[in-house]
Amino acid sequence: MKTFVVGDIHGRCAQLHGLLDMLPRDPATDTLIFLGDLVDRGPDIPGCVTHVRELCRNNPERVICLRGNHEQMLLDFIDGDNYIWMEPSTGSDHSFAQYAGKPLILQVDADFAAARQVIADSVPPEQLAFIRESVRQAKGPRAKPRTWRGAALARELPVARVLVDKGVLHLDRYFDYAVPEELDADAQPGVRVRVRFGAGRGRVRGGAIPSPRSCCPSTTATRSCGTACAPCAMPPPARCR
Repeated sequence: MKTFVVGDIHGRCAQLHGLLDMLPRDPATDTLIFLGDLVDRGPDIPGCVTHVRELCRNNPERVICLRGNHEQMLLDFIDGDNYIWMEPSTGSDHSFAQYAGKPLILQVDADFAAARQVIADSVPPEQLAFIRESVRQAKGPRAKPRTWRGAALARELPVARVLVDKGVLHLDRYFDYAVPEELDADAQPGVRVRVRFGAGRGRVRGGAIPSPRSCCPSTTATRSCGTACAPCAMPPPARCR
């Protein structure tokens, strides 16, 4: 009984078929796990999603597909949570063009809302449902939010999801930070903050809060919780290009 793990595919359907053909896998006993990121960047994104979906449907006990950060960004954009999927570095223009049949053009704020409607209508319902149903993370006890040096927490919504200024590497990844009580009114969506990130020199970095706060972290890791501080005004996410 073996387990095979397939990493980011990003629309490279021909390479995916070739890889699967080479695997010495027994569908009856071996497990196949996809780590997500089926969408964006490649030449046949709809084909990738369709093929992986069929593999999962035909053998649900042995084929598992996790939801990658690119699928999460796509869902967040469709659901109106944020605009990170629109950043050029994500490769979303390839997904948009292949599903919508036309290029992605963003010139004014209204284009974002129009693009959201187009992609929501263009992704086949069965593929969108598959992406929504894919496993994002294992269920487990959530971490208790904590602030740096024990500062009092904001009472109702003590956790802010922050997009940290760490360059392209972390452009599509959020980190949870505890909101101290003194910043309860200021730490709102569309506000820039300063947060502690990593260890050693230069660990205080800027960042932005792209979405409404929550009552608990989105992951079980306590290390992602820190202190949000020094808010300052920033343009709406639709203007961050």
